[in-house]
Amino acid sequence: MKDSSIELTIRLIDPDLDDDERDLEAQRLLTQIQEDPEVISAKPAADHNGPPENSKAGEALLVGALVIVYGSRIKDSLRYLADRLTGKSIEMELEVAGKKLKVKAANQAELESAIQAARELLTQEVP
Repeated sequence: MKDSSIELTIRLIDPDLDDDERDLEAQRLLTQIQEDPEVISAKPAADHNGPPENSKAGEALLVGALVIVYGSRIKDSLRYLADRLTGKSIEMELEVAGKKLKVKAANQAELESAIQAARELLTQEVP
C-alpha cells in the first residue's frame, strides 16, 4: 500500500446549500486540495445522482473532489483535509486493499470520527 495510490472521494452534502452554493463550495475545496503537496491528482467529483433536470447536455453538478494520494502520504493528506472540511457536511469514500469505507459527517465530532475511521482502515494489516 505504501507505494500505491489511494482514491478518496469527498462530497459536500449540506442540505442548506442550493446547487449553486454547493458548486461554489466544491470549487473552493478542490482548489485547496490541489494546493496540498501530498496530492498526486485532484479533480471534480460530479453528483452521483446525475445532473439537475434543467441542466444542459453534458453538464454535471460539482459536489466535491476525487483525490488521489500515495499510500505513504495519505495520513498527512487526511490531516490537511480535516482542517479544510471543518464546519462542512460531507460524505467521504475511501478504498484500501479491497476494503471500503463510506462515512458521513455533519459536525466537527463526526468529522473527527470519520477521519479516525479512515486512519484505522489505513493502518490495518494488508494480507
